[in-house]
Amino acid sequence: MRTLKYIVAILTLVGFVGYVCYDIFFPNGFDYDEEAAKRKQHKAALNIGAMNNISSLPIWVAEEDSIFDSLRVDINVRDYTDQLDCDMAFANKKINIEITGPKRAEWLKKEKKTDFTELAKLPMPYAMMANHKARLSSIKQLKDKMLAATRLSLFHEEAYHCIDSVGLKRDSVYVVQINNHNVAMQMLQNNELDASFLTEPYITLAKIMGHNALYSNKAEALLIARTDADPKELKKFQQAYNEAIKRIRKNGVEHYTKLIADRCQCSPQFGKDLKVKF
Repeated sequence: MRTLKYIVAILTLVGFVGYVCYDIFFPNGFDYDEEAAKRKQHKAALNIGAMNNISSLPIWVAEEDSIFDSLRVDINVRDYTDQLDCDMAFANKKINIEITGPKRAEWLKKEKKTDFTELAKLPMPYAMMANHKARLSSIKQLKDKMLAATRLSLFHEEAYHCIDSVGLKRDSVYVVQINNHNVAMQMLQNNELDASFLTEPYITLAKIMGHNALYSNKAEALLIARTDADPKELKKFQQAYNEAIKRIRKNGVEHYTKLIADRCQCSPQFGKDLKVKF
């Protein structure tokens, strides 16, 4: 019995000593990366929200080609899959630059009282893509069908414009809120939606997969910055953005197929078929 007590006491002592040594030499754990922690603690002067669509390509190129680094732009690029999340982050000062749609920009000003400066306009082609299995060839056939569109966006407005234009009652079409176009694309492919508004590269990808466009149009996304953003950093950011645009025009969008597919988390099948001009 006494021997057992000694063993327990020794094991307790060894455990305590081990804990003390661990606490002294590894205060943040074995896998602690000091450099990563420093980077995390650093608050960039500019934080930009980039959506998962073709409008964000200049930002991705500027980051991927280290243009921001070469011009010493103090920036952090945050990828978003939900436009509403990105807009709320902008309104709540979590990011101070973002890419958004024209209707969402109006919403920011009117509803969130957010002041911003427009830095640039970017291509934002869009289309209402119909599931090929739904066998829809016209908007009129959307009656009792499910159509996805981002809430309070240009796509949402266009959905009702299309419904009105063919004389359908608005409540005869189920317009559902899907804010992530990658998710909408997957739902279309899995026959969970009859139709959905999509942007590029998802439009081209949907066509390759056999889905058809019931309606298509072009608009311009807005690159905006909060009025309280650092003007010196914004000037350097603008230089980096302009350089990225030059490279895209020189190399062509197809050159960035892998980059677009990676950031949009989709198949690179769109490749040479993706036609967007910057």
